[in-house]
Amino acid sequence: MKKINITNSCGAGRRLISGTYDYCTRDKDEMGPDYYIPVNKYKERMIKMEERIMKHNIIGICLSAVVLGAPMAAGAMGVSVEVQPPPPAVEAQQYPVQEYPVEEYPAEEYIPEGDYTPPPPLAMQEPEMVVVPSGDAQVYMVPNMVGVYFYGGYWYRYHHGVWFRAYDYSAPWVYVQPAVVPSFVIGIPPAYPLYLPRHYHRIHYNDFHRHWRTWDRERHWQRERWFQNERRDEIRRDRIRQANMKMEQDRRIRQERIKERERRQVQPKPQVQPRPQVQPKPQVQPRPQVQPRPQVQPRPQVQPRPQVQPRPQAQPKPKPQKEEQHKQLQHR
Repeated sequence: MKKINITNSCGAGRRLISGTYDYCTRDKDEMGPDYYIPVNKYKERMIKMEERIMKHNIIGICLSAVVLGAPMAAGAMGVSVEVQPPPPAVEAQQYPVQEYPVEEYPAEEYIPEGDYTPPPPLAMQEPEMVVVPSGDAQVYMVPNMVGVYFYGGYWYRYHHGVWFRAYDYSAPWVYVQPAVVPSFVIGIPPAYPLYLPRHYHRIHYNDFHRHWRTWDRERHWQRERWFQNERRDEIRRDRIRQANMKMEQDRRIRQERIKERERRQVQPKPQVQPRPQVQPKPQVQPRPQVQPRPQVQPRPQVQPRPQVQPRPQAQPKPKPQKEEQHKQLQHR
């Protein structure tokens, strides 16, 4: 059989062998297997495709004619389209700019470093205590709080670089010189209790209040294994390093917070900018009223034709007498 190159049936780059079926083979650079297409089915498919394309073209032409021919049709029909002026601009109501509240911290957080303003008394009632080794001494601290100590019958508080002392945890704090504070207390960083393990031994306040003198005199806690483990140099060194880093970080954050507050107080509040006027939505133009068609005048009635008068009947002519005499003679 002879091979014929036909691109309509098989597509570009395919070869077709004519016959009952169009045998389409793939080219070297084309993916996919060889396949057969019946000739009659291919023709039906092409006819349907052409009909579909014709329908789309006809619909597009009709739509474009309707859109473009509407103004011309209105002018031809004598329809007057009145263009209304735009409505006056409506002044929009001015609303104040909403200001979100700035996060406020307690007043003591805005005290600068080295200020002698005393902190407020502890708000908690009968706090739990933890005992922390400091050399050969036993210093008590409030867990989860920074810089609250108890040693030798006095409460000490380290607050923003300044030392304070009180006779009770709920009493007002009084400023003291660092030389008055015992060295065992100063040797423990204020943030030390924040890095104690969760299972660290807690002491109830009532037991602490009753027995702290006996415990200090007998060095009660130094016989406990967990306390001996806490006195190890590597453990204390690690906790002191973390506590000092925490204190330095808090100090920088507090300084930035104070500067930001001073900056807000110096800068005037921004004026309330009025909101831009909202342009009203354009009103929908009413459709032009179609002028009614003129009424068709009725046709004039046709006048009836006048009746034709009948013609008068013709009188018979008198026959001549000669003819009558002749007829009589023949009759005889």
